[in-house]
Amino acid sequence: MPAGLARTGRIVTTAATLLAVSFFAFATGTVSFLQMFGIGCGLAILIDATLVRGVLVPAAMRVPARAAWYAGATAQIARADQPRRGMRSARPCHRPGRADPTRAAGSSSPKVHKATRTQRRQLTLSA
Repeated sequence: MPAGLARTGRIVTTAATLLAVSFFAFATGTVSFLQMFGIGCGLAILIDATLVRGVLVPAAMRVPARAAWYAGATAQIARADQPRRGMRSARPCHRPGRADPTRAAGSSSPKVHKATRTQRRQLTLSA
């Protein structure tokens, strides 16, 4: 969890700062409603970016641990047809000059690996 926060924290903070500055610009106007709106929205955005996303969400995600990332049966079925991008493959890639590990010895057809229910569940939970 902290690694993900470290990767996205800078982007979220920068976006929140830009939004807050643009809303604080309303405070320089002459209409009192727009001044209050600008200050209120600017402060709300800064509080959201710092306290909520930086402190409360990671703390709330730590309580249920891995269960917080459980997708549910419907989402897992829908996701089963999608290719896994950016993930390491369970089997090694074929390198030129080496025998293809996915091919059975002496045949031209690839080996068929049937994953057990436990293996599929571990793949879904680890993704």
